[in-house]
Amino acid sequence: MRRLRMGRSFLSVVCRPLVFVAILAFVQAVCVPALGDSGEDEDIAKLPKAFIAGELKEVIKMPDRPFFDLSGKEFSAKNFEGRVLIVAFWAPWSLESVALLRELQAIWDHLNQKEAKDKIVFLPVSYGDAHAVQSFCKEYGIALTVYLDTNRALFDYFDVRAIPLTLIVDRGGVVLYRIDGNVKWDSVDVIGKLLSMAS
Repeated sequence: MRRLRMGRSFLSVVCRPLVFVAILAFVQAVCVPALGDSGEDEDIAKLPKAFIAGELKEVIKMPDRPFFDLSGKEFSAKNFEGRVLIVAFWAPWSLESVALLRELQAIWDHLNQKEAKDKIVFLPVSYGDAHAVQSFCKEYGIALTVYLDTNRALFDYFDVRAIPLTLIVDRGGVVLYRIDGNVKWDSVDVIGKLLSMAS
């Protein structure tokens, strides 16, 4: 009987601290990383859901394919190396495109005030008749420089099946986000995200 009591006493003395240590280790493993990442998680959570859903896991580079301004001058991604690109695929017959371009216009105005317009470039790319695109911009007061994908080189490369579609490309030419439809672009969080990418 004494031996049994001594055995139980010994186990209680040895095991209780071990159980406590195990619980403490578990709490640290679960809680500490969460606390360390909370700032980044909060920043991500503030972005529109379309940004989070549209974040690409695979590496896709912006291709060096030609597109043109309304005067017919040729451009490609190489003309904008080292800058963040917002490539917006749109069409003059799309009402959602009106909303998108107005949002991008508002962001451009904000960035212009922050003297960041040279670090972040907006590339609204459409296809079709240059006259129709020009009339659209005049009617809706779009002051952004718009471009034509005359041969649908970019539309086909990114398999654009519905518009508007927007790509956000980092300074290294890697497409980070592919965002379907229109979202609330003109927000402090989105502008902050773009500025952080450009810095």
